[in-house]
Amino acid sequence: MSSLQKAGKVSVENLQAMVMDNEVYHAGQVLPDLLRFCASELGDDAARLTPLCTALKAWDGRADLNSGIGFVYFQRIVTSMQAVASRWRVVFDPQNPVHTPSGLAIEYPEVATALRAAMLAAVDEVAKAGLSAETRWGDIQVSSISGQPVPIHGGPAGLGIYNAMQTVAGKDGKREVVSGTSYLQVVTFDEQGPKAQGLLAFSESSNPQSAHSRDQTEAFSKKQWSTLPFTEQQIKADPAYQVQVIKE
Repeated sequence: MSSLQKAGKVSVENLQAMVMDNEVYHAGQVLPDLLRFCASELGDDAARLTPLCTALKAWDGRADLNSGIGFVYFQRIVTSMQAVASRWRVVFDPQNPVHTPSGLAIEYPEVATALRAAMLAAVDEVAKAGLSAETRWGDIQVSSISGQPVPIHGGPAGLGIYNAMQTVAGKDGKREVVSGTSYLQVVTFDEQGPKAQGLLAFSESSNPQSAHSRDQTEAFSKKQWSTLPFTEQQIKADPAYQVQVIKE
């Protein structure tokens, strides 16, 4: 709380950035050690692991549309390493829950061996999916509910991504979004009253033929928030505003 007080007021822009910066919190916990392992002697596996290590080094640590293939490698590695009980250098401390657990204990032979195997498996999986070094996260994670794929940012909540998305395997290495971030709204107030912006990530209509089956999904993909009317004047100013009188 003291840190929040020192930071001052939280603006609408702060909240929007918090929701959609797509930072992968888990990357801060383990990515430095993955890169340290990549910089070590990789022996006979060096040639196979070089593309993975290059991608991890270039990755921006986010799940944005333009985030590189390093994010895909990272996901595969982390998933595999969950089975290694001794993987953490610093285990979870209930007295320091924000900063623990942290660090991959690559100095332990059993962890290093498991990590090497996880990296090699990740290389094989990415190759099998037909993904290349130029592939971006927006090429992989999509929503096709409207009939045509729309690139979607965000990612698994288990990786510490606030903009959480749940997906299932699709064709050609793609991941089809089935749930996750849905309705977003940020509200502030001034002398004139509430000011709100919002997004409906999955759009309004489930009919692929409707113009509203993908418009909000595309806006979400582009991080384009809509201003929401509040006053009677703002509501009537909508070009699509209509009045329908119903009599009994």
